[in-house]
Amino acid sequence: FTLRMTSAHPAYDAREELTYMVNFAAPMPGLNLEPFVRVLWWDGENEPKMVQVVGQDNEPLFLDMSCHQMFVTQNHVVLLDTAMSVEAEQIAGGDASRGQRPYSRFLIIPKSELVDGGQAKAVEAIIEREGLHCEAVYDDSDGRIQVMVPHMNAADASEWVRTDDTVFATGKPVNPAYHGLFTYPTDRSVLGHYTIEAATGEVVDSKLRSDDHTWGLGLWTGDYRNKSTDKLGRGFWMNIGHMPELVTTRVAELYREHPHREVPLDDLSPDVIAPRVMCVDHDTLDIIDYYEL
Repeated sequence: FTLRMTSAHPAYDAREELTYMVNFAAPMPGLNLEPFVRVLWWDGENEPKMVQVVGQDNEPLFLDMSCHQMFVTQNHVVLLDTAMSVEAEQIAGGDASRGQRPYSRFLIIPKSELVDGGQAKAVEAIIEREGLHCEAVYDDSDGRIQVMVPHMNAADASEWVRTDDTVFATGKPVNPAYHGLFTYPTDRSVLGHYTIEAATGEVVDSKLRSDDHTWGLGLWTGDYRNKSTDKLGRGFWMNIGHMPELVTTRVAELYREHPHREVPLDDLSPDVIAPRVMCVDHDTLDIIDYYEL
């Protein structure tokens, strides 16, 4: 039976008063024999409309990992192939631990391609470093998409602390009180701001930030009632910091050879780095203010 999924974060277009969603089955040997990607849009009243997503060669496109988040701009719907792979063996009670792919892959779909019941051609864009979330500037009238991605380098949101796990820093068993919690990142995160040519997928500009503010980047929020359409503005962020007792040996070794490591695995601090709440300028990546927890 095909494992059919959707995004944890659908996208709402306030101008169109439409909600955009994704319906997909990622390739999974032995389970998803016929993978697919579809985009749906819904006015909240009638039946949703839907298209199949294909490549520029009209062949079906698939999501390598999953689509935890997507976003919408004035002229495009964009799916993020996010670093949260589903390991089918675990569904059946088996044991599997595979690292996430170290890149962010966007499927950029023009709204002009969205004809109910048809096929929509997508352009692919690849950014180094994996990501779970994203936010974009709505105004893409110049043909360029500006997107912000918090890259949780060498992290695995699909893994949790198991009863037989050991702490990477000490080799000792993990405190039983932590069993079942998600494992912490095995590297410092990177905040990225990118400009992408929508028609080609070429990344034409990028800004990156990686420092003590970016350990375990998580979600953000903001007041979007008067949101500008041509910039992201300020938002409030949280990060989860660094907790060595939740960096397990099993997960750490999955990412030892991560191609974009910020901190060598064996150089990870043995000390806790406190979580933070921060006010961030999304356009410049400046930290306006922060509070340690």
